[in-house]
Amino acid sequence: MQRHIPLGYSVAQGKAQIDPENSQVVQAIYQAYDNGASCNAIAKDLTAKGIRTANQKAVWHCCMVGKILENKKYLGDDFYPRMIEDDLFWRVQNRRKEQAEKLGKTNTLNGHNNRTLWNELLICGQCGSVYWQCVDKQQEKRWKCKKDAHKKGMGCENLSLTQVQLEDGFLRALQEVMEHPACLIQRKTKRERKQSLLEIRLTKEIQNLLMSPCCDTKRLKELAYARAVEQYQHTVIDDSDFQTEKLLYLLNHTPVPTKFDSHLLAETMRKVVVAKEGYLEFHFKNGYQRKIWIKEE
Repeated sequence: MQRHIPLGYSVAQGKAQIDPENSQVVQAIYQAYDNGASCNAIAKDLTAKGIRTANQKAVWHCCMVGKILENKKYLGDDFYPRMIEDDLFWRVQNRRKEQAEKLGKTNTLNGHNNRTLWNELLICGQCGSVYWQCVDKQQEKRWKCKKDAHKKGMGCENLSLTQVQLEDGFLRALQEVMEHPACLIQRKTKRERKQSLLEIRLTKEIQNLLMSPCCDTKRLKELAYARAVEQYQHTVIDDSDFQTEKLLYLLNHTPVPTKFDSHLLAETMRKVVVAKEGYLEFHFKNGYQRKIWIKEE
């Protein structure tokens, strides 16, 4: 399931398509950064112009701009059509790298140059934070919950892991699934869309307004728009069938791996949850989950 639709796209009949208006915003962000503007300056300009974020927020922050600038979905993939050309995208990545080096953000383990796919995938099963690389008392690199890393042992108490343990866990999960690929085909249960409290309140206001003798059409339009925005923000795209087919094709055309392959990690995993009980929960891109117990070193 994809829960967040990147700015510049909309979804119709289960397919992503380019939104003409918001795609211009995305392209303008890339062009502005490529021309020398900072993320902070771009964020201020977007806020001043009244342009809404992907979550319909009025205020932009530099981190929001940064996420758009590093989102590879804009290059196009099996689901999203291309919005940004390769040359522009990689010029932007090179400038971001240069800026990070100037600001001294590349020397840290989790800095721009040292981030890996594990930084994007690892989630703490205790508090929901991301996992970061840290150096322990023995000067060894380990992955820890970000809250624990910041508070030096006084925060989250979830497990710390080595790179070897992560790679071994993924390798075993993939090998088990490749032995029994039918496990990726899951039975679907029909889910009813849950309405948020705000959507329920807006619906009641619309109903009351429609029943009133003097219906304020301007107010009705405002309420209808607000409800549509709220529904859009909570939209869940069910692409599990597509992702299942893609996974099965990949695994059927790939030899069973005997060593860690970062490409396979990127192509198969949506997230990896670290459980305090001592196992890793691998979430495949189609929603299938595989529990693998962590080997002690």
